[in-house]
Amino acid sequence: MICLYSCCFLFIIILSCKPDKAKKQVTDNVVPELISASGFPKNWIGCWKGNIKIDNLEKDTVIQIPMSLNISTTERSGKWNWQLVYNDSPRDYELIAFDTPNGHFKLDEKNTIVLDQQLFDNVFISRYDVAGNLLMVTNRLIGKEMLFEVIFSRSDTVNTSGGKGEVPLVKSYPISVYQRAVLNKE
Repeated sequence: MICLYSCCFLFIIILSCKPDKAKKQVTDNVVPELISASGFPKNWIGCWKGNIKIDNLEKDTVIQIPMSLNISTTERSGKWNWQLVYNDSPRDYELIAFDTPNGHFKLDEKNTIVLDQQLFDNVFISRYDVAGNLLMVTNRLIGKEMLFEVIFSRSDTVNTSGGKGEVPLVKSYPISVYQRAVLNKE
């Protein structure tokens, strides 16, 4: 059993490693293979609207508010306007193509914060830690709908297990807030 855990752990590490390549920002063009595989940007451009449901276990509350995601082209190749609107309060960002052959984009919040975004098929994923809070945000295009999700945990609320013998130490972070919206293109 210990050997099985070690082999699985080693397999995961091997899959996540890549040879180091010089990465450069790609803004002059978007690789056609990425566009055809994910439908980005063609299928993503537009105004997506719906309601977001926010389940907060820490406060024992569930609220629902209107939200929209507006994605539009800019005059600069490899850059798109990415505007989130919650309760009529807009947040203007810019999505920047960075390493398109690998689906790597950056979301510039225009306040010195720049978040990595990874495009896998039809899903943009970003994961970050802000002020001790771990967030994972996904935008998934499913047919004519977009599923927007935010998963939130506190980095200081950690449960550990394993770590004995050849079994690796595993840290898990309980989810305290889950946000979900199904957005429709207008």
